[in-house]
Amino acid sequence: LWEQAENGYNAMYPSTAQGVSLSNAAGLAGIQLIDAEFTTLVATCFGANGTEIPYGAQITDGANTYSCTDVYLQINSSRACVVGVKLAGAVTEGTTYSITVDDETYTHTAVSGDTADSILIDLASQSTYTDRTITVNNSVLMITMTDQSKTMNVVNAANTVISAIGSPFNFRCDTAGAI
Repeated sequence: LWEQAENGYNAMYPSTAQGVSLSNAAGLAGIQLIDAEFTTLVATCFGANGTEIPYGAQITDGANTYSCTDVYLQINSSRACVVGVKLAGAVTEGTTYSITVDDETYTHTAVSGDTADSILIDLASQSTYTDRTITVNNSVLMITMTDQSKTMNVVNAANTVISAIGSPFNFRCDTAGAI
């Protein structure tokens, strides 16, 4: 009985109340609850150039569902945060290979002994941007923005093919509160 009386007494004060009593005591003291906010995230979506991710498209982390909040945006090489580039066809001596990333064009003319990897490594070495990482693996040049909410414009200029495109999209958790 003593504990119940103590709980009833403490329920009137925000510093000692718990649960629903805390909300009620805070209201009596003129304190308003802050509504829970929705968790948002930027997800990189991969697909073919021009693929639209519709408003309301959903992804999940296994426990929570997130809905796309962008309208009429597409996976596109002109707003990419990740791009994979391959050579178009076999390496041929004397052929010029190039790619344009934002305002920089990287060019390499094949010589005897060049391989797809050596050409792509040379193209990668020409970049002066510091806000992205560039790697070559299995004959694919991967360019990834360090901040994947930022984008770049990539154009395969000569004898190269864009093999993968990832563009950023905004998603909001369907459940309010901390995730």
